[in-house]
Amino acid sequence: MDTTGELGWFRGEVVRSVLHPFDFARTLAREHYGIAGVLVAITAGITFSLGTDILVLASKGFAAYAFVAQLLTDAFVLGIRFAIAAAIVAWLASLVLRLLKRRGALDQVFTGLTFALAPLLIFPLPMLLLLVAPDLVGAKTVALVIAAWLTLLVARVLAGIVLNLRGILPPALAAVTLVIVLASGAFVLSDQVSRLRFVTYTIQPDLVPVLAAPPATGERFEQVGFDLTVPRGWKNVTSGNVGEAARFESQVATLVVARAQGLALSTPDGYADAVLDREQQGLQNEWHERDVVRANGLLIVDDMTPTAEWTSEQRVRQGEVRRTLLTSPLLTSTELDHGSGIVLSARHG
Repeated sequence: MDTTGELGWFRGEVVRSVLHPFDFARTLAREHYGIAGVLVAITAGITFSLGTDILVLASKGFAAYAFVAQLLTDAFVLGIRFAIAAAIVAWLASLVLRLLKRRGALDQVFTGLTFALAPLLIFPLPMLLLLVAPDLVGAKTVALVIAAWLTLLVARVLAGIVLNLRGILPPALAAVTLVIVLASGAFVLSDQVSRLRFVTYTIQPDLVPVLAAPPATGERFEQVGFDLTVPRGWKNVTSGNVGEAARFESQVATLVVARAQGLALSTPDGYADAVLDREQQGLQNEWHERDVVRANGLLIVDDMTPTAEWTSEQRVRQGEVRRTLLTSPLLTSTELDHGSGIVLSARHG
């Protein structure tokens, strides 16, 4: 078979799996797709990564074209991860089937999983608008369209997995395999699920619950970049360690205020993970719990007036920060004329 014929067959099967899922699922048990499933998984991972990264950059006011190399690198890596994750999940499912002394070939389960990911190939389509107009990410209509698009594709992927597993397995075994697939898949790709969750919070912060706590009373500490009030009985034991803004201790606990390096493609969970990794070094019996809440919502940026000591890079960055604060669709901002370069910003809603 010539290359054109092979590519035509591959394209036709991908389209059939998306547009005619019932027909594809019925013929799955009789077909052997070989490397085609690997190509679908890699391509789906690439498009999913590109769509997510464009959304992350737009939520921060960055233009995606400035990060092309990193976008492509991350996309290829995630594509490989998708293929590996599908192989792991398929192997676990086939192992359970073998233990139950039931038929279910590994390659058929793998093909069923990978071709179920095919709808993700069109995931970046709504994000293409953000390439030319990243400020639109803050518009409620655009945010709702993206959320609906993502929900639709996730539902379609899950439906494809159900149909494909049912096409090669009896109902009871298909249900058991589905549970294994969802549990192991969520674990293997938990970081990508978390990224989507937090970029959603960035675009629509109203989804995050407000911190339910009474106003703090006690001693107030004014540090570089933040002020903090801690209850009585806590002591300031800041040591100046790298990445540590402040450290407070009581008789039963330790509170660390940490700093994380800002990266264009990082979401808040990435910053939290970076800090957590440092704090857990050398510990045993690790356990952690993470809550996501809103606290106040007011952002005050001072020292926006250039001084003689500033470098040329600082002056350029100052202009970028000021423009972002004053033009971001996610913020309501005002610049105080009587202040020394002070910008007050608050999230919409």
